[in-house]
Amino acid sequence: AGAFYSREMGTGAQFLQCAIGYVTSRADCPPDKLSTSAWIPRKDSILRFGLGHVEASFAGGFFPFLPSVEYSQSMDTLKELVEELVHSYNFRQEKDRQSLRLETISGEQFKMQAQMSRNLHTDERLSTVPVQFTEGERVGYVSDEVLLDIRSPSKPEALVFIHGFNCDVATALGRVAQTFSLGSMESHIIPFVFSYAGGMELTYFQARNTFPDYGADLASFLTQLSEHFHEASSL
Repeated sequence: AGAFYSREMGTGAQFLQCAIGYVTSRADCPPDKLSTSAWIPRKDSILRFGLGHVEASFAGGFFPFLPSVEYSQSMDTLKELVEELVHSYNFRQEKDRQSLRLETISGEQFKMQAQMSRNLHTDERLSTVPVQFTEGERVGYVSDEVLLDIRSPSKPEALVFIHGFNCDVATALGRVAQTFSLGSMESHIIPFVFSYAGGMELTYFQARNTFPDYGADLASFLTQLSEHFHEASSL
């Protein structure tokens, strides 16, 4: 299990596997059967957290059995889920990190540059980092940790997908994975699915009547999410 890119020799078909988090309190879609749903919507009393690794096609050829949830695991808390997702997406974030260049300027030029930065970019802050030089050498060393915020292209942002009627958790995870694969999503976007019991054919009205029951769960999820992300978008 994990994130990867792959390519099929001969056809040129290309695939990726990415991690998608899910949050749900539906009772008809247990952790070991994410692709099931019931005619009559049923709700649990607690929120469950989980992580699904979904494989999807994105170029060269599209197989009918993809996207597919290849592996899933349950999480005890949202904090644990967020940590796993951020760790999983590190491979995408690393290649997007910006290169840095260090230039030596006079003290007067430094003051002018700092003043210009404050005038032109009032919403940005100046960062001061220590550079270590060994006497007699011309190479300076900086700890990667102190440059983490500067090199990261953007702060992590949560994307929450709320599916519609007649949809199980596995299908919702697949839709997000397919969107990420075809849409070339930025590496700082961390995906989640909020799932509710949406019924099946002929039970639309029963499912619709239960939608308000999930309002408190959705509010609780978004409140907890705000503890880990500065921004969140919903679909």
